[in-house]
Amino acid sequence: MHDLLQELAQCISPHQCFRIEGENELSYRIPETIRHLVVNTNNLEVVRKIEQFKNLHSLHLTYSKGDQDFIDVLTKIFETLRTIRLLYIDNQHLKMKPEAIGYLRHLRYLKIIRTSVAQLPRSLSNLYHLMFIIYDEGRLDIDNDFLPKDLNNLFNLR
Repeated sequence: MHDLLQELAQCISPHQCFRIEGENELSYRIPETIRHLVVNTNNLEVVRKIEQFKNLHSLHLTYSKGDQDFIDVLTKIFETLRTIRLLYIDNQHLKMKPEAIGYLRHLRYLKIIRTSVAQLPRSLSNLYHLMFIIYDEGRLDIDNDFLPKDLNNLFNLR
């Protein structure tokens, strides 16, 4: 059902919604006016292209490889695309917390799944519009310092 709704949204508004599946999607012409992007790839070059979409409001990113280059690209995306309101990251190899998430001042929804992040970044406390933090790693032994100390700054958090 979820895929059907995404296809419907892409058909109705092709210049606002786009979905990238696989490695060879660089050949498609993606409009720069898109606001909602779903990326499911293991090609780092596809992930690098995300930073050119300046109007992006929601990013659903599934990247299956784990390397330092992915952290660097993710940091560059956060520094460049400051209008993102919804961020979904699925990467089972992500172990480092990108502090650059603090650049996403308009972020309202953050979902991080299948990662090995030991602690959420401190810069998360500066995201005053943040309403939801969903962290699903699948293990129950989360440390006491997993959440930032000054999380009480997030008045809109539910």
